[in-house]
Amino acid sequence: MNTIIKIAYAEDHTLIRKAIIEYINFYEDCNVVADENNGKELIDKIGILECAPDVCILDISMPVMNGYDTIIYLKKSYPKMKFLVLSMYDTEFSVIRMIRNGANGYLLKNCDPADLHQAIVDIYFSGYYYDDIASEGAFKKASINDIPTLTKKELEFLSLCCSELSYAKIAELMHVSTRTVEDYQQHIGDKLNIHSRMGLALFAVQNGLVSLNG
Repeated sequence: MNTIIKIAYAEDHTLIRKAIIEYINFYEDCNVVADENNGKELIDKIGILECAPDVCILDISMPVMNGYDTIIYLKKSYPKMKFLVLSMYDTEFSVIRMIRNGANGYLLKNCDPADLHQAIVDIYFSGYYYDDIASEGAFKKASINDIPTLTKKELEFLSLCCSELSYAKIAELMHVSTRTVEDYQQHIGDKLNIHSRMGLALFAVQNGLVSLNG
């Protein structure tokens, strides 16, 4: 029997939501079981379903309850549920915040339609989909022996790296110069072979170096 991936979707632009639902349902391995205008409505809808969805697609900017708050609530209530962010926001900070909140994947709304289906499948079966940083190896679930030793300061930087703080603000909190903060990223990046801030944030969350919502 073929696997059918049950999908929930929250998006406040009705035309966009309906078009994407039609596209998703075109695939035989996908079925949208809930779609609502915002996070609060989606939470209420999921609560009355007989079976929780496998993958939840969320916009970030929505009325009543945005994507940031919605993913935190659903992650706590449905630990096995996986999350794909589909948004127009492409800033590093918005991606990092959603990673920290528990997102398993992130796509822009102007992506190729085929990428959306691929993201859903990858998230369901392997747990993650971040196309632009996947090549760095940021998804690797490392054993404790495979993670290089990081200094106390490097771990502090890594935690702050997973926030929405600028490097200037991180430097201020760590009582070091901005150049020193950049050196921390370089040193950690060399150890892990991951050189983008988003990649470091994903690796840190994936391997428990930084707690979700911490």
